[in-house]
Amino acid sequence: MAAAWIADRATLVLSGSIALLTMIIFVVRRPADAASGWIEIGVMALVGLLFFRAREAARIAATRTSQVGVLMANAADALAVVGAGGEIKFANPAAQRIFGVSAADSVGRPVLDFFDRVHPDEHPALERRLRTVIAKWGAVDTALVQMRGADGDFRSLVVTASNRLGDPAVKGVVLNIHDVTEETRASAGLRRLEAAMAQASDAVVIADSHANIEYVNPAFELTTGYSLAEVVGLNPRFLQSGTQKPGFYRAMWATLTGGQPWTSEFVNKRKDGSTYVAEAVVSPIRDASGAVTGYVSVSRDVTAEREQVEQAALLARQRATVRETIRKIDGRQPIETIAQTLCSQVLQLPDLATAALVVFELDERAMPYGIATVAGNVPLRQLPKARAQLIRQRASGGPWIEAWEPGTTHPYTSMLNRLGVKASAYVAIRDGADMVGYLVITTAAQNAEAVLTDALPALVEIADICATILGPQIAQRTARDAHRQRLLQIADGVEFFPVYQPLVDLATGANVGFEALTRFNDGVVPDVRFAEAHALGVGPRLELAAINAALAGARSLPVGAWLNINASPAVILDSGVELRRLIAESDREIVLEVTEHTEITDYAAFRRAVHELGLRVRLAVDDAGAGFASLRHIVELKPSFVKLDRQVISGIDHDDARQAMVAGLHHFALSTGCWLIAEGVETEAELATLRSLDVRYVQGFLLGRPIPAAEFPSAARPVAN
Repeated sequence: MAAAWIADRATLVLSGSIALLTMIIFVVRRPADAASGWIEIGVMALVGLLFFRAREAARIAATRTSQVGVLMANAADALAVVGAGGEIKFANPAAQRIFGVSAADSVGRPVLDFFDRVHPDEHPALERRLRTVIAKWGAVDTALVQMRGADGDFRSLVVTASNRLGDPAVKGVVLNIHDVTEETRASAGLRRLEAAMAQASDAVVIADSHANIEYVNPAFELTTGYSLAEVVGLNPRFLQSGTQKPGFYRAMWATLTGGQPWTSEFVNKRKDGSTYVAEAVVSPIRDASGAVTGYVSVSRDVTAEREQVEQAALLARQRATVRETIRKIDGRQPIETIAQTLCSQVLQLPDLATAALVVFELDERAMPYGIATVAGNVPLRQLPKARAQLIRQRASGGPWIEAWEPGTTHPYTSMLNRLGVKASAYVAIRDGADMVGYLVITTAAQNAEAVLTDALPALVEIADICATILGPQIAQRTARDAHRQRLLQIADGVEFFPVYQPLVDLATGANVGFEALTRFNDGVVPDVRFAEAHALGVGPRLELAAINAALAGARSLPVGAWLNINASPAVILDSGVELRRLIAESDREIVLEVTEHTEITDYAAFRRAVHELGLRVRLAVDDAGAGFASLRHIVELKPSFVKLDRQVISGIDHDDARQAMVAGLHHFALSTGCWLIAEGVETEAELATLRSLDVRYVQGFLLGRPIPAAEFPSAARPVAN
């Protein structure tokens, strides 16, 4: 604008000067001939054109200046022009709303006089920025300012300062002040509304007058699985599951088009195909004239609530059925009859394949007392010890559901596979704190977990009933106590006797030691009898009685030979004082063979307990390759001997794998400072193989059977080198 104005003024001055000079020349010197006259006429015409251009330029400049003034005076935004000294040179009428005084009264006053209306937090920075703009031609700066208006309230203003001091039409810094208070408030209100909808737990849908979706909030996305981008422009009918009839939707639209809200429950379909129940209110949106311009729906997912109601009703029906069944049970009937009745009743629960009541027995195995299946009656088969132990462990955490694995070792595997069982659920039956059995159900349904979850409450109640009605019978507390007392009688009455089996040094052929073994008068296998004793809490007592008998009987054995006695970790740890007393009375070196009845959980404590038994006691790890015996046993306990289990020795002469294992253990034993003792040697071939593998000590039927000490001299036979 300034450049155009300067050009106009320069043209005017130049053209006027040339015209004046030409006229003077024409008057003073007339042309001598016609040609010269025509030239002079041309010059005069050119001068006239230049003069006309100068006048037009002047008129345009005046018009531009007038237009600038009119525009500034009539602008909706407040406009002011500030001089180089900061004084107000011009203010339009709109500025009165900002400055609080008329435009005429503000002219001549320093603009900084009005800065007391600026919010105190913004005053220093705003003044500094204004001075910067005034100091530099062409500088422009825009700021959002909070300024108190004529009404005393702070208003939001966008102030743009533009340095036009070099523009002759302006000659100042132009302040353009745009009031954005209402826009800011409206924007803040919209942001709050958007935030509220975004954070609402209910799903919100806004649609236009044609019911096409314009907006959905995050709760809608979470509930349905559809994003905003996927549903914009769609009719909400895409959510219909088909459960509700067309008449339902006709009634809804009749209500909405009549201007009334519609409240109901919708059974809709999520993106993944699953259905949900939504409790919704759909309302029409009206404009100022009352015309419907759109619709808004606010809904809440009540699927879980409805399922809880249904579950409560199901549980009530289940309990009613269970109570009726219990009412008919005759407690005088045999336990098997009662158990079968209960299982048959449990099988009436929806979608079950089998139901069984299982009781734990004294040998830690488990036995079904009743089984009901959709395939009819099945024979009762004992469950293995490992399975029973696993269920005992799991039951400590309460009822549980587990997937059925067809390869599971189970006496009913073939039947369960044939029925297509997918999962099982278990609930413990307790007599006080003691778990005496459990109820187990299975299902072949595709939604196996849901079926069993629904059935669990009833199963828990039936388990409680079993504990009440069958507890006295299935607890077997009396039988266990009787068995425990019997074991104590065996221990105290010494209803057993020791036998001794020689240990041979293959390097010399001499019997360097004997292992004391126990034989019970009633013929029960020692491993079974000691396991029963430990299971009933009298294992250490029976072991100490057996050790005492073994030490006493060993007095007639050859002097100098060591004596191997079996001792569980429980005896060594918990009965150390009594064991130390018994060993102190012995006349020979003792080798404690750590049996596998109990796992060692604290090796440091165990080593201390062995050390406290005295220097005449050495340690052997028994049954290497079976039970709890392991390489870690050897590393942690640092025994003097490692005994190779019979399972490792049997057939070693024709088994490369067994030979490699023994060779490896031999190297391992030497590295850790101990010797191998091979148990269960029964053939010359096995003995020869062990000799070739450099195994130092052996024992077995080939070298001597376990016999009483009194019979030993006549039964022993030397081994050739």
